[in-house]
Amino acid sequence: MKIVAPKEQHEAFRLKLIGLFRQHQYTVDAQEMLAISSYFVGQLIALQDQRKVTPEQAMQIVQANLAEGNRQVVRNLMEQTGGMA
Repeated sequence: MKIVAPKEQHEAFRLKLIGLFRQHQYTVDAQEMLAISSYFVGQLIALQDQRKVTPEQAMQIVQANLAEGNRQVVRNLMEQTGGMA
């Protein structure tokens, strides 16, 4: 599987999604957001052109990006100073 750096439009889309989550952070808890997001990702997988991407390949994309997103958050948390643990 090819790994590519996000382009400017990818980052803009991601930031809009984050903004949407923040709008609902007081009415939808984190576990509910995770469940809703996972459900949506499942729908996105179903909508892939299976002549180009098999369900297994789609899941590899999801797994790789879950891992990278997790690494980025952990890295950012480790670089922060102050606060309470």
